[in-house]
Amino acid sequence: MSLHCDIIGFDTETEKLKQIKDMIKIQQNFACRDMFTDSVVSAALQNISFGYLCLEDRYSVMGFIICRVTPTKDACSIELICGAKGYGLGTTFIELVEADCKSLGIKMMQLYAINEAPLIAWYQSLGYKILNQVYTSSGEVKAQNMYKFL
Repeated sequence: MSLHCDIIGFDTETEKLKQIKDMIKIQQNFACRDMFTDSVVSAALQNISFGYLCLEDRYSVMGFIICRVTPTKDACSIELICGAKGYGLGTTFIELVEADCKSLGIKMMQLYAINEAPLIAWYQSLGYKILNQVYTSSGEVKAQNMYKFL
């Protein structure tokens, strides 16, 4: 599938990082399909080490991935990944991030995935394994803590 947007990489040294963060905050409901609250997106943006953004027409955020590298630089956590329906951005974002991590010598990827069977199966198809589960206060599984060695 060819992408209908421009993929832009960013990190903490990016000159326009504040503008990128603001664009994500303003347009996150569309890119995340209304799945996350503003506080979830804001928390991910505070922990950023690097990420990618998909822009259509220079200003429309179609998706993004936000990553945090551990202080020991041996693991990378995908803090948040969102993509507008029909763009197929998930695989593109994961491939870009994993390639960056390999080039940095990072050995492990980690993420929390919403507990939806198709999403968990997709991550598993990319080589991610379930480490443990996160539960709601009522005892239901809320998310899966997943990892992959690079």
